[in-house]
Amino acid sequence: MTKHFAASWLLSLSAKLQALTEWSWAADKRGACTTHRNLFREFFSAQFGKTLALVDEAKKTEFLGVIERNLYKFDANTQQFPLMCLCALLQHGKDSPKTQEKVVAWVGFLLERLRRPAGAVATTGTSSATVAQVVEECLSAPFQKFVPLMEDALRGKLADGLGERLGELGEDVQRRVLDELPAVPERVEEVVVGCTKELNFWLQAAPRFPATPLSLADTLSKMEHPLVRFFTAVKQPARKEAFLVATALALQGLRTRFRWMCAAEPDLESLGGELQRRLFTVEGQGPVMEMWLSSRLKKYNSEVATRTAALITGNPSYAERLRAKLEVLFPVQDGIEDGEEAGWLALDGPTALADALLGWLGECTPEFACPQHTLARETLTGVLQRFSNTFDVDVPRLRARLRPYGALLVPAAVEGVPPPPPAVAPFGAPMAQAPAVLHPTPGKSAALVPLSAPSMVPP
Repeated sequence: MTKHFAASWLLSLSAKLQALTEWSWAADKRGACTTHRNLFREFFSAQFGKTLALVDEAKKTEFLGVIERNLYKFDANTQQFPLMCLCALLQHGKDSPKTQEKVVAWVGFLLERLRRPAGAVATTGTSSATVAQVVEECLSAPFQKFVPLMEDALRGKLADGLGERLGELGEDVQRRVLDELPAVPERVEEVVVGCTKELNFWLQAAPRFPATPLSLADTLSKMEHPLVRFFTAVKQPARKEAFLVATALALQGLRTRFRWMCAAEPDLESLGGELQRRLFTVEGQGPVMEMWLSSRLKKYNSEVATRTAALITGNPSYAERLRAKLEVLFPVQDGIEDGEEAGWLALDGPTALADALLGWLGECTPEFACPQHTLARETLTGVLQRFSNTFDVDVPRLRARLRPYGALLVPAAVEGVPPPPPAVAPFGAPMAQAPAVLHPTPGKSAALVPLSAPSMVPP
């Protein structure tokens, strides 16, 4: 196509626009709006962009002005806003405030069509038909052209509006929206990840402020967001799993050690029950949360124990990195004189030791993902006992600490008999012994033996 032909083609399109009659429902039923649809398709075709590129800026601006002056002749529901945004884009560019203003107006118009009147219930065919029309427009090529231009907040607002009404449509339409309109699954993931972070923070700190009953009620209320029902659209399996595990742990806590919170904040019981119904109820089986959570926790702890043992045994540098990560979490002791009750950390409940262990596993095996707050105290105890020269583990009292720095208290050697080595249970084996702290035999003297050189004790 030459410049001369392009200019002639634009003159022809201008004549068609000026001769166009105003769109009406009755005219459309008579088939009198075919030209409207043909022109609309022409303006959004790739050939139209190439034609405009061949003419000078003055002719281009003049023709776009003709479109704008005749916008009122097109269908107000499906054609005017796309053409308005197209003219702004071609005249001012994608980053222009004028273009952004037109796009915001188009999205606002669609959201207004989706908005249900106060107190109305979505039971009429007309209501669902309107939702279907808006969804089809959002999936159309003209609308998809402008989605990348939208700011994050606007895309989120659009996804929220669609999410409120998407349940009125069939599963096939829902799947199309999740597959073809990226703004919706992106918003689903944002909501799911945000709720997971809030739940994990609450599980870590509860019941201390700010992890109060009210803060949990606020988080559970956020999980009533209509897009949460589409959490399976999150692409990363680890994020979906972390969301479900955090939710199940919080709901389980409300039934056990945090049961008293339901009395302090009555809404927690109803919010928790509704969440369990939506996320952990299987048709024909009923509630499955407890069974599902138990199986997941067992799986995670088994995998963590197996992977940790294999990494420590197979690569000494991995073992040293883990030991260093765990060691810095304990209070430093200057010596034995600090006393038997100094420097202990609890192994029961949420602990930084579990987070450090999972972080180390993530560094060594990036393909492995384990949600927070899933490691049992037995798993942590088994890992710490792998480093018996660094940590004392008090199994009955579920606690651990650093050994006194630089020395270990052991019974003095009987002449001709070497002292016994420190007892270390096999990794993962049941442990019934007391803390691995060896005390001197009554009536005998004690010796300080450097930890770094056990072989220096004469045979």
